[in-house]
Amino acid sequence: MTPVQTTIARYIAQDILHLGPASTPPLDQPLLADQVLDSLGLQNLITFIEAEFSLSIGDDDLLPENFESIRTIAELVERLRC
Repeated sequence: MTPVQTTIARYIAQDILHLGPASTPPLDQPLLADQVLDSLGLQNLITFIEAEFSLSIGDDDLLPENFESIRTIAELVERLRC
């Protein structure tokens, strides 16, 4: 896992799923389809990402496909950091 993927996975595991620090969801687990993220969890994740990575996620990037999995979220973060 990349550092960005690791950070996102840890947040989801600990703050959304309330799992132990050693647990992380798979990179390609469908977070929305599997209902890992609900609307409140998604909003909290977006707030965390913006603060953790010092970036802003604009309305154009608030698309379901950008939040399908840890991998797609990390790709969004990497794209916005450039």
